[in-house]
Amino acid sequence: MNIFDSYSTPSHVLNGHIAKELFSIAPEQGVIIAIADETSGKFWSSNDFGFRQVLSDRRKLEQMFARVDDGCDHVLAQISDFAVAVSQLSTKHTNCGYIVIALEKTNCQSALLRMELIEMIIGQANLIAGLIETNNTLYCHELEHICADTAESYID
Repeated sequence: MNIFDSYSTPSHVLNGHIAKELFSIAPEQGVIIAIADETSGKFWSSNDFGFRQVLSDRRKLEQMFARVDDGCDHVLAQISDFAVAVSQLSTKHTNCGYIVIALEKTNCQSALLRMELIEMIIGQANLIAGLIETNNTLYCHELEHICADTAESYID
């Protein structure tokens, strides 16, 4: 067993880090940002109460995920009082799942007018994911190097 495996950023660990960084800059009202881990089915949300309303139509949300998996860049749909956009969340090495952006009290037509803003949020989330993954990889390599140096000093 490699003791550094926990730093090699499986998607659920990476998603927790992404959520922490992304939600720290998310507005408190109006926009809900969520991350869905496709392997575990776990969700992280910037507003748990509001996101429960989006999750009330879980079937529609899963259909949106399926459309993203089929190759759609972004999928937009109406769920309850929210215009919901879904896109892939990934890095160069890891498919993290999906990013969900729910605009409260907005219909899809209004959301289309804000699509550039939605795409910017999606791009920032993917950038944050890549930076965290790179940081974790570098940290892992640094720890391996330190341990190798320490082991050599004991052998000598």
